[in-house]
Amino acid sequence: MDPDQLPALLEILQTLLNDRMVLVLSGAIATFNEICPSHLELLHPFYRKLCHMLVDMDEWGQIVLLNLLLRYGRTQFLNPVKPKKPEKVTDGKKKKKKKEKSFYSDDDSEDDPDFDDDYDDYMLDEDHKLLLKCAQPLLQSRNSGVVMAVAALYWHLADENESAKVARPMVRLLRSHREVQAVVLSNIATWCCSRPTLFKAYLNDFYVKGDDGKSQRELKLEILVHLVDMDNISTVLKEFQTYVKHPDKHFVALTIQSLGRCAAQMESVAETCLRYLMTLIRSKTDAVVSESVNSIRHLLQHHSSFVKDGVSAMTFHLSKITVPKARASIAWLIGEFIDQVPMFGPDALRLLLKNFADQELVVRMQTLNLGCKVYLNNKDQSEPYVRYMFDLCRYDNSYDLRDRARLLRATLMDGDSQVKDVALPLLRSQKPAPTVSSAMKDRQRYCTGSLSQLVNHTALGYIPLAEFPMERPDPSVRDAPVNTYGMTSKKKKKKTSKSEKKVSKKNVDDLDRFYNDESSEDSEESDEEESDEEESSDESSSESDFETRKGFYDSVTSESEDSENDSEDESDEESSSKDSDDDSDTDSDDESSSEDSDAAPKPFLQIVNQTSDDLLAGVGGSNSTLPQQPASMKLIMGVADSTDDSSSDDDLLGNTSALTTTGATTSGLGDLGDIFGDSPAPGGVDILLQAERVAANITTESFLPKTELLNHVTARGLGVECQFVRTLGAMDHNVIRLFIKNHTSSTIQSIKVSKGVEGGGQTMVPFNPISSLAPGASSEVTINVNFNNKTQPARFEISDSNGDHKAALQPRVGELFYPEPMDLDALKAKLPKLQGMHKVSGSAAASSELIIVDVVAGFANIAFVAEEDNTFYFSGKALAGGLTMFLVIKQQDDHEYSFDIHLENAILASSLSSELKKLINS
Repeated sequence: MDPDQLPALLEILQTLLNDRMVLVLSGAIATFNEICPSHLELLHPFYRKLCHMLVDMDEWGQIVLLNLLLRYGRTQFLNPVKPKKPEKVTDGKKKKKKKEKSFYSDDDSEDDPDFDDDYDDYMLDEDHKLLLKCAQPLLQSRNSGVVMAVAALYWHLADENESAKVARPMVRLLRSHREVQAVVLSNIATWCCSRPTLFKAYLNDFYVKGDDGKSQRELKLEILVHLVDMDNISTVLKEFQTYVKHPDKHFVALTIQSLGRCAAQMESVAETCLRYLMTLIRSKTDAVVSESVNSIRHLLQHHSSFVKDGVSAMTFHLSKITVPKARASIAWLIGEFIDQVPMFGPDALRLLLKNFADQELVVRMQTLNLGCKVYLNNKDQSEPYVRYMFDLCRYDNSYDLRDRARLLRATLMDGDSQVKDVALPLLRSQKPAPTVSSAMKDRQRYCTGSLSQLVNHTALGYIPLAEFPMERPDPSVRDAPVNTYGMTSKKKKKKTSKSEKKVSKKNVDDLDRFYNDESSEDSEESDEEESDEEESSDESSSESDFETRKGFYDSVTSESEDSENDSEDESDEESSSKDSDDDSDTDSDDESSSEDSDAAPKPFLQIVNQTSDDLLAGVGGSNSTLPQQPASMKLIMGVADSTDDSSSDDDLLGNTSALTTTGATTSGLGDLGDIFGDSPAPGGVDILLQAERVAANITTESFLPKTELLNHVTARGLGVECQFVRTLGAMDHNVIRLFIKNHTSSTIQSIKVSKGVEGGGQTMVPFNPISSLAPGASSEVTINVNFNNKTQPARFEISDSNGDHKAALQPRVGELFYPEPMDLDALKAKLPKLQGMHKVSGSAAASSELIIVDVVAGFANIAFVAEEDNTFYFSGKALAGGLTMFLVIKQQDDHEYSFDIHLENAILASSLSSELKKLINS
């Protein structure tokens, strides 16, 4: 890679890491490991987001991310293993220990106040805990690689108590394929070298089975040696006795070696093991005899109390043992303990010299050493044998043996006293007892689960883990201004000054007073004004805080809720409504309100209480004329009447001549695109579209079905139904209208959202609390929910005087979008960019011919673009993130339809496909 391109690539990589799509993050993490694996500082603002999204990623993405977070954690967090407290010293003497404790134990009964401060510094960082908490659910993954990656994370970033959580999942992997078993057993054997207590509860799972392969048998044997203790030694020894009968002689030799290691660790079973090993030296298998003698030699070196009996038995079998390695071990053992068994030395030397020339070199070497030691211990009785031995060595074929014999002969028999004083202690010195270390211990220098640990050498591409920092790094580097996982940062809200709060509250009161000035004589005009108020309020408060938004959305409630507001709010509304009742023209009221304000508000539209069914009323005919409607209704449909008063429209939109047409008609379904601004429209439709884009809550009376949110039986009399309300403007949330009804015979007090939506990046703007709801009364309120492009329900709680009630609002998949007008050429130009994994195809058969545009209009909130050769094109954008979505439906013969959904979010596209297929089939 060209180093000059690295800065540009890092900038692109940061953009990808900020994406909400898990598929994008998986590729971004893999790319990070390829181009800049050491630039871990780039992960600071995305660390918490990556931790939260870990469970949502695909399995291979989880493995890559876990390995990356492991390397990140080793550089940003302190060692979780707490240090040992220093021992107290009283009057110059060490205080006697009460009980020997584990290295990782934190159960100290007596604390040193001077040490407590430093000791508390080893408390886990909050981000450290977050990583371990988010990774723990992945231990239940069905992918063995994911479980191994989590185990590596816990092994290198957690203490012994936390690491115990991975023991059961690791043992569960032993039921997988042989290849997986070999890798898992290799890692467990490495762990047992330093933390054997983690797997002692699962001892039975490491017993060798008949169908185990060679590597599995050897690794299980190694693990059993580490897990053995006084409680299970008898069971393990019985297992070893069974393994000795195995047909694989190499495995039998390893079993004997393991048995000797267990006996060397525990003196209580040393005698039993020694007697059993003595019986094995009579075996007809050379490997078994050799390993048995070698194990006895090690055992006698660790437990000298058994030397006399052991050496006597070994000397007795010396003439029968023909294995060179075993005979050499017996000769070395007799010479090592010649002081304790002086009577066996000359006889053993005699037996070895019988066929000295025919023995292997290793046996001849040990015979030479034995003869020298016997000569020093019993010179009178052994001198003839020693001289004979030196004569045999003088003519031996090995020059090494000849040179050594010449040196020893000159030292023992012909040397002066000074030479003997230096040389003789070399022969008589006691050798230390051998310590048989595990071959797996050396693998601890590599990362758990890596290829380097499996092969025990540094593999290509291996990145070693960094050492833990000595001082705690600054955790504030991970404090991002906005939580990119979908939740707005709370820190900005806390920093709001009192003066800003007062200004915000004043703006809310002014807005509520302004919107409540609009009232009409009939219900239809009232609904028109409410929609007008929503659009104007969104433009004037698009950048306000949470409280301003909350107050705005609650101003779109029904008259039944407004009648139950506080007394002060009622008086303000009555005074404002009296002024509006005197004037029947709502447009002139808007004009007078805008003139009275200090700064004239931006142009906004009056959206009438018009359903989508009314907009699609012209489906049957090609040139159906719209009925006479008020000017505001005709404006939203791209129609104006020349007989209407144009002065109010001039003030409303600022361009009457461009908007006013005569004899305006619509061609029904074919001109549906004009409603959303796709096709060229007369006059100033472009100005209308611009106003729609600015509005954040332009709603109509919804034609979508109502669904039950709270059942009045389970909610103690409080019944709630919800209905999605479509919007014509681009916003990042869904507007949902709640219909609340009191089914009890008593008044319900204080109805509110007690707990908002949490987790998954979903957010919610609750409705204004309802102080009381009379028996049988109902009220309509509005909430706004950002589902974050997810099909999971938004869970929150509604409380009242009867208690808390849990609600789960299931999103309508088609309502997670808003219309995106464009022409057919622009759509076809963008289609090639959303292919492959960004395309979901399907087909369905209908019982009769369908009106596709009508079906899609009721299914999803997207715009109809055009129809060409029985192919219908639709476009829209996701509410969260603004992802472009194209729907292409092709009508085939016999009422069959095929469709393609082009969307980057594959999960959302799949949900759309299944819902559309069900709709067409029904």
